[in-house]
Amino acid sequence: MEDLNFKAQFLYNDACDLWRGFCELHNQLYEIACEEHLLLMQSEIESLDDCLAKKEKVIAEVSAMEMRRSVFIELLNQDYSENKIIKARDLIDFFKLHVKDDLLEQYNVLLIDIIENIQEQNKRNKLFLNKALYSLNQIKKDFSGSPYVETYNASGEKQMEMKK
Repeated sequence: MEDLNFKAQFLYNDACDLWRGFCELHNQLYEIACEEHLLLMQSEIESLDDCLAKKEKVIAEVSAMEMRRSVFIELLNQDYSENKIIKARDLIDFFKLHVKDDLLEQYNVLLIDIIENIQEQNKRNKLFLNKALYSLNQIKKDFSGSPYVETYNASGEKQMEMKK
């Protein structure tokens, strides 16, 4: 039993390292999303390209980390076939049986919080871009000199645009 607990502690440390890495990478993504918003507000489109390149790099790192997590869980499922681990909660519950520590659960809660913040920031960025595109379209229409009529379907989506 002692060997099992030692091995479980070792695996638990690996899992915590993975989740800490996820937290760090997602925190970088959040900071980039905030930077993106500032650049949009300041109309610094040239700097936005660098920001998007950083974002793509971090997303690639998250994908690589996700592959490591998948391999880790696959190996864990092979070694402990009685506990089928599919999602993060299964992993946390598995380690609660063998390790008396809640660091992994704390990392998971933090990760969920960071991801929710990223989603909210991305919504703000998208809203800002949509408003900017709408304004540009209005300016474009005003310069053309002829009024346009827009028609919408029942769900509020624009269907067509016609000159009067």
